[in-house]
Amino acid sequence: MKSVLSRITMSIIALGLAAQFSQQQSGEGKDKPKINFSGTLVDQTGHSYQVENITLSGMYRSIPFYKKPRKASTSPETNTTRIDLKETSEIRVPYRDDAPIISNFKNRDYIEVEVILNDQTKNGYIIERSRKIFCDEMTAAGPVEKEISFEALDKISITGHKEREMQRSKKNGAH
Repeated sequence: MKSVLSRITMSIIALGLAAQFSQQQSGEGKDKPKINFSGTLVDQTGHSYQVENITLSGMYRSIPFYKKPRKASTSPETNTTRIDLKETSEIRVPYRDDAPIISNFKNRDYIEVEVILNDQTKNGYIIERSRKIFCDEMTAAGPVEKEISFEALDKISITGHKEREMQRSKKNGAH
């Protein structure tokens, strides 16, 4: 009996340690996307930032946006549009009474956004309230990692993108 209990205890400790190590980030911060999207981010206070390495919750391809359902009992996922940042000129968050427009469907919160494509087509969507924009604010001291929720966003403009070159050491197989 003691043997079984000690095995269970050791397993729990091992799982706890594995979970702890998996949550730690490298000293270099978040992994950068394969494509470096750059642009301008304006937060709800009106402050503007020059940014690079833009992603939406780590994504830059096939980002799910949803058409707003008529009924709160309908899942927004029944009408999904997947958009790449390469196709996007700007994402805006409309405000009503100085607050973003938040709706609840199937017990989940969504924020209304406007997506403007490169051909200037403008469409209204909703996106999960939990989604965030990750990017690097470009400063004279160097890039500073930035994480901003859609609730704190006024707009983000995508002004360019370039493929990230593989690091020479990885490309040549050197260590």
